[in-house]
Amino acid sequence: MGNCRFLMENRFYVDNLVMSDDNPDELCRLYALSRERLLRGGFELQSCNSDHVGIRGEMEKHGTLSVHGNNWEKVLGYRYCPLSGALHVTPVNCNPCACTKRQILGESAKVYDPLSLCLPVSLRDRILMSKLWKEGFAWDVLVPPEYLSLWKKKLSSDLSELGTISFPRRAFSENGVGELFLFCDASPEVYGFAAYTVQDCHSCLVFAKARVAPLKRKTLPTLELMAVLLAFRCLPTILLSFGRFSPSEIHVVTDSQVVLSWLVSGTIVSKNLFARNRLKDIQQMSGELGSALGFVPSFRYIPTAENPADLITRGLTMQKFRTFFQLWCYGLSWLSSGSAPWATQELPCLSRRSQEIVRSSWNAAILHGEESRSVLPLERFSTLSKLLRVTTLVVKFINRLRRVEADCEKLAAILIMKTMQHQVYAEEI
Repeated sequence: MGNCRFLMENRFYVDNLVMSDDNPDELCRLYALSRERLLRGGFELQSCNSDHVGIRGEMEKHGTLSVHGNNWEKVLGYRYCPLSGALHVTPVNCNPCACTKRQILGESAKVYDPLSLCLPVSLRDRILMSKLWKEGFAWDVLVPPEYLSLWKKKLSSDLSELGTISFPRRAFSENGVGELFLFCDASPEVYGFAAYTVQDCHSCLVFAKARVAPLKRKTLPTLELMAVLLAFRCLPTILLSFGRFSPSEIHVVTDSQVVLSWLVSGTIVSKNLFARNRLKDIQQMSGELGSALGFVPSFRYIPTAENPADLITRGLTMQKFRTFFQLWCYGLSWLSSGSAPWATQELPCLSRRSQEIVRSSWNAAILHGEESRSVLPLERFSTLSKLLRVTTLVVKFINRLRRVEADCEKLAAILIMKTMQHQVYAEEI
């Protein structure tokens, strides 16, 4: 009963009820129960469909099975084929003769892809609009021939073909255990990330997001850091949408060793105040996620050639998108095989300590483990007040190097208590 109530309260999108489960019997029960409850309120459930033959039979018996001559259903803006289990972006017909900024924006806005499954292709229209904004063209003035040629010969036809690409609907099982990978990347024009779930030797794209780079020029490492920040900002929504599925590990992956050194060390040795503030935001969100999940996301590195998010920042024509579709939709083979390349990587831009953290199987120690190690040998102090005073000075010195403002005496007291707990109650902890 509780599951049905949760579905009725949370899985209605306007007048569409969407539910999924690994157990067909449970789905059949939920269908019958939801139909009964809606009838009590005078709402008749209609136009139902399922990818399971038995449930379709029940719907046909009740007269609620959707019959409209098409083998697909409209689900949250996508076309879903129950027989094949495939999702398609709703086909659009973009007018190649659009010749002003207003017309080009109107045509490109026809593509509706809330999960950004076709982001490497569809993002190119945002890049084009960004260039038109930088040039300062008015809304209804003819754009220059080079931009018109880009829209007419390439972009409009590519956007019109997006509906021909099919994506798998099933990405993971809510009842299983898996991992979540967030691949981040940036270019001078855009930054973004792609999220993949990995479960039972199967990886699949679940969400992607990108933004056009600010008009005020930023350095490439700063944009790479903004891609990581964007991933962290979207992470709570992604986890909330997973339902009962809770990943055992979350990996934030970048192809920038400079950014990785910032993330692992927690410091930026430069006068880039904007980047330092973004790093503080990431650290704060990582700590909040750690409190909610019981672990913090780990930071990893991969070469650019192995980064699926690189397809976002490059921008692909439809032809190239088909070529790289397997990489975009499922990631590299090591994702599903479980043979992560962390342990064998060369990271010359990182300190030895940071390299050890990144290569470890779980590098959450950067937020918890290092705090638990004793900064000073406790046995050398005869009184608690002297220990607290000296430890406060050490913490104050470290925070000054990191350019962090905090209550150093409070942090020192917490550090001492944690260290003593780990020494005395090591087995229990």
